Formats: sequence, C-alpha cells, structure tokens
Amino acid sequence: MEENDRVLARVVDLFLLLWISLNVFVVLLESVAELNEEYGIFFQHFELVSVVIFTLEYVLRLWVCTERAEFAEGLSVGCAMRSRRWP
Repeated sequence: MEENDRVLARVVDLFLLLWISLNVFVVLLESVAELNEEYGIFFQHFELVSVVIFTLEYVLRLWVCTERAEFAEGLSVGCAMRSRRWP
C-alpha cells in the first residue's frame, strides 16, 4: 500500500469515527423531548445523511475488497458490481 493510500485510508477512518460519535450525540439529544420537538426535522435529516454515508461506505468497501487477493477469493459481489455497466 502506498503512502498516499494510507493517508487517505486514515482520513476516511477518522471521518467515520467522528460521524459515528456525532450519531451517538444526536441520538442522545433526540431522546430529550424538548429538543426533539424543536429540532426534530434536523435530527431526521441528520439520520438520513448518516444512512447514506454508511451505505456508501459499505458499498465502496465491497467494491474494493477484491483489490487484494486474500479478500477476492470467494467473494463475487465486487466482481459482479465491477462488471456491470453503469450509465
């Protein structure tokens, strides 16, 4: 793995760690009735964005896991996704 790849992987990991922490904090705030009444729409949008981010992260991990031989064997999802022609 190249140095640039390691730096990018570290940045992505730190971003996801921060996003998970923010999710825990938002869930705690959402459990307070007064805050949920006032900021309920924000909490819903934050949750939607979180689902999109984590779904994208999961799909991308499946996509690239076939790059290393030890992960590629027996996993056809990444290969199937790569062979599909996207519009």
